[in-house]
Amino acid sequence: MAFSTGLSGLNAASKDLDVIGNNVANAATVGFKQGQAQFADIYANSLFGARLMIPGTGIIPNNYMYLFDPHPGNALSLQPGKRITSGISAMIGLRDGNPYFAVGLPGAHRIPYLPPFQGGLGFISQVGEERGPAGLVLLVQGADVAAPALLPLAPVRVKARRGEAGIALSWIRRTRIDGDSWDLAEVPLGEESERYEVAILDGSAPVDGAIVNEPAWIYPAEGESLAFGAAQSEIAVSLRQRSATVGAGQEWRGRVAVA
Repeated sequence: MAFSTGLSGLNAASKDLDVIGNNVANAATVGFKQGQAQFADIYANSLFGARLMIPGTGIIPNNYMYLFDPHPGNALSLQPGKRITSGISAMIGLRDGNPYFAVGLPGAHRIPYLPPFQGGLGFISQVGEERGPAGLVLLVQGADVAAPALLPLAPVRVKARRGEAGIALSWIRRTRIDGDSWDLAEVPLGEESERYEVAILDGSAPVDGAIVNEPAWIYPAEGESLAFGAAQSEIAVSLRQRSATVGAGQEWRGRVAVA
């Protein structure tokens, strides 16, 4: 990969010199129009990025701002001072127990999903070398990822609507896996099964709740009457997605107006 990257850079520099040389050689040619080499990162979400060249530089910025949501009120909605999400998959290679090289893959939403390894999720932690008849062979060792890094993300966009049976709660799950696609009606589950822990709070104390297998639950009218004595215009809710591997995920907690 590093060799290919270096070769690509040398080819680009050679092309740039060809263009400059052609401009110099034809400087006095009548009708000649000066050329300019333009370079763009074809991996920055789309070919030629933002398709806008910075004057006098030949540099075309990427179009990473496309990750913003043009619709207001969402987590990635475009607004002043807002930063886009990013990530990095970092690795340090060891040789004889000492740091040998470091790799930081570019920040992106689509960092490769980590496969199951020793009961959790694993990543490459050490790379050694072994020389044989076929030449250099890389030896890979894995390591477990700590459980907090695997916790399901907190649900979002919690809504409450009163009906005949009680207050119908609904929410939207989040995921660490392929959740940036614009084509999906719903993000991938990312768990073996879908389970949520929902609780109705009075202050900080739970007064009712359930574990459900879908992102919705009806808070019974009789439960509301027993806990609060009357219909509430808003309720305090605690929500977590449950993982079969690491248990209850990150909590969403807040007050929700009852429509």
